[in-house]
Amino acid sequence: MDKVEDRVGSGSQVDERPDVGATYQLAYQPALDGVRGVAVVLVVVFHLDVGVFDGGYLGVSVFFTLSGFLITALLVGEWNSPGDGTQRGIGLGRFYVRRIKRLMPAGIATLLAVAALAAVGLLARTPRLQGDLTAAAWNVFNWRELWSGDSYAELFQQESAVAHFWSLAIEEQFYLVWPLTMLFLFKRCGLGRHGLLRVLGVLFLLSAATALMASPEVAYFATWTRASEILAGALLAVWMSTSSRPTWPNWWRWLPAASLSIIVVAAIVTPTATGWAYEGGLPVFALVSVALIAGLQIPSHTTRAMSWLPLVSLGKVSYGVYLVHWPVFVVLDEQRVGVGGWSLAVFRLAVTGIIAVTMFFVLERPIRQSQRSVRPIVAAGCAVLAMSIVTVAAFAVSDDTIVADPAPAVLGGEAMMVLDSPPETTAATAPATSIVSGPVADWAATQATTSTTTTTTTVPAPLPTTIAVFGDSVPAWLLRDAASSFDRSDVVILNGAKEACDGMVDLPVGRDRRRTELRPPDDCLDWTVSYPQTLENAAETDLALLVVGQAPVVDHLIDGEWQGPCDSIDWYLDDLDQRVEFLRGEGVQPVLAIPARYGERVAFMVDDDHRERVGCVRSALLGFTLRHNVDNLDLDPVLCPNNDCDARRDADGIHVGPEFAPLVLDEILDDVLALVDTAL
Repeated sequence: MDKVEDRVGSGSQVDERPDVGATYQLAYQPALDGVRGVAVVLVVVFHLDVGVFDGGYLGVSVFFTLSGFLITALLVGEWNSPGDGTQRGIGLGRFYVRRIKRLMPAGIATLLAVAALAAVGLLARTPRLQGDLTAAAWNVFNWRELWSGDSYAELFQQESAVAHFWSLAIEEQFYLVWPLTMLFLFKRCGLGRHGLLRVLGVLFLLSAATALMASPEVAYFATWTRASEILAGALLAVWMSTSSRPTWPNWWRWLPAASLSIIVVAAIVTPTATGWAYEGGLPVFALVSVALIAGLQIPSHTTRAMSWLPLVSLGKVSYGVYLVHWPVFVVLDEQRVGVGGWSLAVFRLAVTGIIAVTMFFVLERPIRQSQRSVRPIVAAGCAVLAMSIVTVAAFAVSDDTIVADPAPAVLGGEAMMVLDSPPETTAATAPATSIVSGPVADWAATQATTSTTTTTTTVPAPLPTTIAVFGDSVPAWLLRDAASSFDRSDVVILNGAKEACDGMVDLPVGRDRRRTELRPPDDCLDWTVSYPQTLENAAETDLALLVVGQAPVVDHLIDGEWQGPCDSIDWYLDDLDQRVEFLRGEGVQPVLAIPARYGERVAFMVDDDHRERVGCVRSALLGFTLRHNVDNLDLDPVLCPNNDCDARRDADGIHVGPEFAPLVLDEILDDVLALVDTAL
């Protein structure tokens, strides 16, 4: 995160010129650097995903409030301390040059490094990489997160190495607008600091109200909803600037310990991607940060603790730490490093620290402390040029792969039987008829109308076995990637699979390893609707292959409690029982596919105990087939050949790679047909 390195909080006073309207000036306070250190620890440990600080993202809120406080204190101090002793003003040019020198070099260097890592293959060149890098460079990443969203497929891709730039975008939008706003209120509206205090109070309440009424995504990513946290710090700075007292109330000395405790406890107990932080609660949390900052204005045990040299040093390099930690974490995953758990965490932290400290001494500090005068127009031009370079690099390393269309509703059907033509008509004048109707009969009808044979009747060919395939993204993407090369004449596939759509009626809300809630998309139809629709694509369906069981692997909210598959899975089996009864009632033989073990690359989405979880699901489904006399097909031998569960699912450990899809589909179909032959 940005560490404000102007004269506030960086070793000198806000302004050394004579004060005209205010008697209070904010001098450098090491404890405020300590606040940055605490905030960046919360965020970094949260991203380490080691089971500590599930709500560590609240550290971003602390950064917002601290930035609002420091920047506003700087601007108010400058307005009330005119250089010539007569005319007030805010040096916009100086302010923006300082911001550019402070933020741009390290930020642009990080983005170019991410592009380079993608170019050499250490980061996935996902289809959205181009947009991510461009949005990060131009400080609009929070709006990209809000408006573009992630497709279901992107949930299983390598995480974006610049995803953390959303918060930097909000801060830099604030840096762009806030000095202009304050100058307008002071100069054009003629507001004094008391008037400014009232305006800020109204703006804070408006922002808090929008956060309370907005959707979770808007409440978290929109600039206007997060502005309340920045405005809370600004309010404190303006209020303190109106005071003529040389010291603050002694009872303030108790504020830092209490507020810091609340922040840490909140970071521990707050859920990762749901709850009060996404429901308008962050403006209230900002008041806790305000209490922390205010309490640090007077000496106390906590103030001295927050001024501890290692913590202060971390605060000084916190901007670089925030910039580089997430790309480092994405690149240095468990598969690449070869270790996991705390060993991986320590290695990631060491690499992050080395890069951040090096960048601070080699790039950040020399540029920021350079005495060379830079005209604002030159600084702005350099910033635009740097952002343009990142944009060009983003285009150069982006993957222009076009996502394949979903598989058609019907695959196969080229060997439909054509009946003999009646003796009094010829095939040239009378179309042949098929014993089936629907999409699977299209090929037969075409052959009949284009035939030129007039005297020879065709020999009936055996009808293919019609198999309806149901399930979520595992079968949906398998059929999608195998459809173009599918040429079997012994099987017709009715495609009833849809990504992110298990088909269960009223599927309980789930959550991934980061405790992000998982819900079916709005266009997901439950099986009572989708199964009949799929079966309508053929006059008669022989088998229904249910490639299900992925949904219950993650935790689900059952009767008000989060439960994994090893706790209970009866809620899922009850629905599965109804599916089987429906298919049998339609004259369709159900075959239940038993899920395979996951590959190791699934660990970024499913908890580390995914093998145990899948084992519980497999056992439950096998028991179900025995109790209900349902044929089953174990997918484990197909998807984990030679006990290697990543061999054919090297991308995410769940879905079959496109290059393996035709082979895997053929093996599954052969196993299904062999299962039927054995039963007969």
